[in-house]
Amino acid sequence: MRYINKEYGFTFRPPYLENFHKEEPKGPAVRGANYPSKYIIGAGLDYSAINGAMLIGKYGSLWGVKVTYFNGGKWMENQDFVAAHSKYSVYSNDGGYAHFTSGPLSVKWIRQGEQGLGIQITASRRLRVRVIFYPCFNWPGEISIEGSYVKGRSPYVAAIPGDVEIAQPYSVFRNRYQVILDDKPAREYFMAQSYNKPLDSANSAFNEVIMEFIINNYQPTVHLYCAVGDEKILAFDIPDLDKLDKLIETSGDLKYSVNKTHGSGVLGAPAESMFNASMWSRVYYPYILDTIAVSKRLSKNDHFDLNGVEENSSLLVSSWVYEDANFTNQLTYTIQDKILGPISAYQIFARQKDKTGFVKLFTKLSKIFEPDGALVLDETKDKDLVAHQWEDSPLKEQAQNKPMYSLDQSCLKLLTYDALERMAVKFAIPEAKAYGEAKLKLKQKINQKLYNEKKGLYLNRYTDDTWAETYGASSFYPLIAGAIETPEQLRAVVDNLTSKRQFWGEYIIPTLSKNNKEYGAALKTIAGKKPPYLDWRGAIAPYVNYLIYHGLIRYGLDEIASDFAYKCAKLWQKRVKFKFNIYSKYLPNGRVPKDIKYLSMEGNLLALIGMQSLIDVEYFRDDLKFAIRFGSFAKGAHAITNLKLLDRNYSIEIDNYTTAMLVDSKEVFKAEGGRCIVRQFVETKDDYSFLIIASTELKITLKPLNHIQLNKKAEYVFTVPPGKHKVKIADKVYKQAIS
Repeated sequence: MRYINKEYGFTFRPPYLENFHKEEPKGPAVRGANYPSKYIIGAGLDYSAINGAMLIGKYGSLWGVKVTYFNGGKWMENQDFVAAHSKYSVYSNDGGYAHFTSGPLSVKWIRQGEQGLGIQITASRRLRVRVIFYPCFNWPGEISIEGSYVKGRSPYVAAIPGDVEIAQPYSVFRNRYQVILDDKPAREYFMAQSYNKPLDSANSAFNEVIMEFIINNYQPTVHLYCAVGDEKILAFDIPDLDKLDKLIETSGDLKYSVNKTHGSGVLGAPAESMFNASMWSRVYYPYILDTIAVSKRLSKNDHFDLNGVEENSSLLVSSWVYEDANFTNQLTYTIQDKILGPISAYQIFARQKDKTGFVKLFTKLSKIFEPDGALVLDETKDKDLVAHQWEDSPLKEQAQNKPMYSLDQSCLKLLTYDALERMAVKFAIPEAKAYGEAKLKLKQKINQKLYNEKKGLYLNRYTDDTWAETYGASSFYPLIAGAIETPEQLRAVVDNLTSKRQFWGEYIIPTLSKNNKEYGAALKTIAGKKPPYLDWRGAIAPYVNYLIYHGLIRYGLDEIASDFAYKCAKLWQKRVKFKFNIYSKYLPNGRVPKDIKYLSMEGNLLALIGMQSLIDVEYFRDDLKFAIRFGSFAKGAHAITNLKLLDRNYSIEIDNYTTAMLVDSKEVFKAEGGRCIVRQFVETKDDYSFLIIASTELKITLKPLNHIQLNKKAEYVFTVPPGKHKVKIADKVYKQAIS
């Protein structure tokens, strides 16, 4: 038994000491929980091979198979495939079927039972193709090939996750070990077989084996089968070719299409591609023993670092689509992220039917900020806590060497208190009172210290009471935090947000105000000039937009939120036409940085905003009841079909005259006569109730799903005048105008 130290992120450990290696014969006890304990099979799970698949044994062996092709002067690599990943690549909700396309190459993967994987390779032209088999991530394992048959074996490999602290520039992993049980006789095996005779097959110098094929008119399709398990798999009868083909072409396509969320219009059309892209963002983290949704595949390496914002950005999207996923497992490691950790945890908590896993997460979330109710103060020269993770941002005003209160971190601290209080109330945890009191105290301080009445904005402020001169998108974080106290403050903040001179435009929201001299500037460094707008000089950051959008929704600013969502979804669509060109930064003119390091699934948050503006959960109800909101004032026709919420499938259709909502394919709500937005739509055992914001008089038809249980009519038809109204259906329809 060998314990190989995999600590990372601190002195005398990688990346500071890259050649560090420490191996010991003893260490923490290995138990069943230190193995995957189940077979995990899926496409794209190897961060270094989006063009491949992984077969993970329940005793920790890791096997990869990837497909590449010769493109004139070179064999295509992971980076090439990521940059040219076709938007028509698809993935089923349960992860059991995937269709990868890039350039002329097409590969279909379908899980076969618990341990097997079928592969079908085709091409749109004559193509020289290689299929490469290998132990992933330099994991222990022997692999060999003879003709069209591949055989591999590996000792059992356990993982000790240790402790992780999300930090910058690297997260810190302590007491993390890979444990190789090569002194034990037990082994896990891998096999692969091609149905087609390879043009060539060979053992490579890098502990991998290769089959090469020519796809042409005489051989238009190549099929392979792989499996992982105990020694019995070496004697498996592989599936009949016709059955495999039929399974891929019928069951696979059916698996993808059934209950698949899709949509139309600027707000709805991105949903299908967004969700497909999010499925391709999943990679396997061997020290966590599970898959994680990541944003920047190209930045990953065998150290399996965590950034926090990047993983939570992808989790916010994939939590809507991936069936049977235990999202609390990823949050166990990423909830410490002070930017998106709290909102990711809370939104998923609000949408999950089974919330028991969040009891354990409550303790981790509570460690982010002490319930002291104090503003976040940055006394460092670099001001890391001001415009947190916005490296080189002008908001830091580093020329002013004096302590500064951080607006963004103070607001996110308040949001964390809010989430903790709500979760504590749900689970009857005694700390609810402490977080409630800290929330009120911090909210008061944010308004006393950080609201500039003259500008009508929340700003960073120095401890000597002078105001920071530079401001940006973080001035709108008080919206999501629930910090704004008065209608006058809210009006002033929104006026600044929608000011074309400062923030509003065709594409929104720049991270630095337009009237700042640094807006659009090219940062000068020792290495030379960087592209304009980047380094937080006006670029659009999708996760920042996400926080601001949900702040607008929290304050009931539905018309502005509709316009905001429309602009976000339109920006996403502008880039995603034929490929998954999705970025972590966008330029205010709608363009994107040319450097592939900005390719990131984080950009999917722009499309998610569009979808959520059509239908979403109400996240900030005081009674924590499950309620939904739907409808939009955004121009044009929009639709979402088959969006799953609490075991039901919701669909929404909107145009200039009608807003209709269907639940499990049955029409429940229809408004005719103009546009509207419905808030706080609640179905209880006794009644239906909701708020409706209408721009004109509307005819409402409500068909309660539970009308038999409620002993109610099957249909209610009534009108509402323009304005905002509260509607309740009990023994009859009650309407109340709200100012």
